Amino acid sequence: MAELARQLPASSDLQSAGLQALAQAGFDDELRREIAVAQTGARCALAAVVLDVPEVAPGSEEERGVGFIVYSLVTGLVAQALMDQHTVREPDLLARAVRALT
Repeated sequence: MAELARQLPASSDLQSAGLQALAQAGFDDELRREIAVAQTGARCALAAVVLDVPEVAPGSEEERGVGFIVYSLVTGLVAQALMDQHTVREPDLLARAVRALT
């Protein structure tokens, strides 16, 4: 989380485009399907990082649980950072906050 927060300012255009695509997907069935596939991959990748395993299978409990929660945190962090870059000024604080949730 800390590393993501550090990199957000440099990737704000990309992150903004991603959120715009999510909003547009509500009106475009093909885009929604493509994003759903991409989100599954992202949840698997994030869960693998958090669980420190080589990979997480799509549809697995790990993807639907850990991956879902971490993806939700990342998406929320991105949305908030795009509105106010000052929300991610203290990436280490965010990392400690995530650890406190356990």
